[in-house]
Amino acid sequence: MKLLSKINRKYASFSLMIFLAGLILIFLFMNYFIASETDEKLQTTKWNVIKNLREGYKVEFAPFVEVKELSVNDYKFSEEIKDTIIYNKAEKDYDSYRQLKVTYSNNDRNYLIIVRTDNLEQTDLLVSIGIPLSILLLFVILASIIVVRKINSSIWNPFYKNIENLKKFSVEGKAELSLIDPGIDEFSDLNKSLKELTGRVTSDYKKLKEFSENASHELQTPIAIIKAKIEAMLQDEQLNSNTIERLKTINETANRLSRINKSLTILTKLDSEEYEEKKVIGLKSFIRRKVDDFIEIAESKEIVLEIKPVEDFDLRINEDLLELLMSNLISNAIKHNYEGGKIVIEVKDGNFLIRNTGTPLNEEPEKMFERFAKGSNATDSSGLGLVIVKQICNLYKYMVEYSVQNEWHQIKIVF
Repeated sequence: MKLLSKINRKYASFSLMIFLAGLILIFLFMNYFIASETDEKLQTTKWNVIKNLREGYKVEFAPFVEVKELSVNDYKFSEEIKDTIIYNKAEKDYDSYRQLKVTYSNNDRNYLIIVRTDNLEQTDLLVSIGIPLSILLLFVILASIIVVRKINSSIWNPFYKNIENLKKFSVEGKAELSLIDPGIDEFSDLNKSLKELTGRVTSDYKKLKEFSENASHELQTPIAIIKAKIEAMLQDEQLNSNTIERLKTINETANRLSRINKSLTILTKLDSEEYEEKKVIGLKSFIRRKVDDFIEIAESKEIVLEIKPVEDFDLRINEDLLELLMSNLISNAIKHNYEGGKIVIEVKDGNFLIRNTGTPLNEEPEKMFERFAKGSNATDSSGLGLVIVKQICNLYKYMVEYSVQNEWHQIKIVF
């Protein structure tokens, strides 16, 4: 969840609580105010009735005003205000009233005075005032939520734009990280820290890349010299068989070192995404050409290389990388196979599958894409072939997986 969304939700929840609390307070206040006004009105009516009694008039207007004479025994000064209900014969229902009862003595005559007012008026007044006030309160809260959201969006907008700029930033790019200054101290401090961090990362990356390129370049010459010297020594007819075998071992090691150096150079370029040129390549014809390149090597180990019906599938990819991808997969399937084994290549539903027979793995299948991981004890393996395959797939967002079932090893690439 985005920070701004979380803030808005918290504010909306808090506003809802304020709205409910406000409704309750409005109801309690209005109820108290209306009850006070009603009781005051009853008191006024009571004094008007008493005034009429003093003047010798007896006023009755049931059920709102009732005056009853009391005997001496029944007379007891008291005053009581409460809600009550009275049966309405005309409507055959009970009506609710606010009622005041009081006793009064005048000229040795005792009276029970009852004045009432309809509670329906109180309810109507409460509704007529309470609902508009509630709507007004709700409108104010909703308006404040919208305004706060707009304000938050305008304040946080530079922050989100800076995040987008940060996502687009690459240590390989020549341009420095561009960030918007929103004029807020906290964001300005964050921008400063990010620029310093990306500056250091870019500098470290360039130094590391330069070192890798230099190391790879400098290793090529000594390796070439070692191989040339070994080949020259192998031409010497005076060498005994033990010396020749040792020289062959050194030569194989030098060849392996050369392959490792070449693979590391390729990995460095893949990490920096230097292969930008792309074109549309038909996978069907490309696979057949690559199989033709490896058919003699497969036949030398008596490996049957079978191509199942291949769908005519187009890829938009760098041709050199596709060449490298297929070469590594096919050579890996041959290298880690046994004599008389089999390789099957298939393209189906946009998925590339290559299966080969082979010995059980020394590692878990998911670890075969890690650097220098080996599934067998093959001495001519650099342990980087599948790493290069994985890097190419990552570059183009392809999914690649390794699985083993019985003696069959399978690599699947989902384009």
